[in-house]
Amino acid sequence: MFRDTVSAVRAASQVDTVLVVVDRIQDAAHVRSPGVIPLVLPGTPGMNAALREGGRLAREWWPRCRLAGLPADLPSLRSEDLDVALKVAGRHERTFVADRRREGTSLLTASEGVDLDPRFGERSRLAHLGSGAAEMLDPNIESLRRDVDDLDDLLDAALGHPGAALGVVLRSLGHPFDRVSARQRFDSSSVAS
Repeated sequence: MFRDTVSAVRAASQVDTVLVVVDRIQDAAHVRSPGVIPLVLPGTPGMNAALREGGRLAREWWPRCRLAGLPADLPSLRSEDLDVALKVAGRHERTFVADRRREGTSLLTASEGVDLDPRFGERSRLAHLGSGAAEMLDPNIESLRRDVDDLDDLLDAALGHPGAALGVVLRSLGHPFDRVSARQRFDSSSVAS
């Protein structure tokens, strides 16, 4: 999922540089590629702290940059959808995109000089609304709403338009498959484990 997410972000025309925060030095080797900078922050307690520190460093290196933070579990993300969202974000100080369930958050942005103020976690949509961020409701950003939090989300990604890396994994599992038989197969294999 991470590789598909980063590939889509790198391909977006509205993105200049991708800064990926990891907490282990070993992960930095998997992150490093053209246009992607790994930032190793060991002991960072969670995504919000990682985004705060990553945003702080980004602003040190590129003082006039706009910030966008997103999780790495968007294997169906299309760069075109991210471009639409980032163009809309340019009209507001802070914006966010809620996930399909309208409970979580899959993108948070901040304009030049504005703190990202991340509040990812349970019920993050309400937390970001409460913090003053504007919610994006554009219908042309559907792939940005498709994060993977559980097996149903993963199956949805598999049956939709998965990225290349997830596609390889799915083919190794015998994809294509339908949701019912896949759910039964995954449920029985997890019980057997």
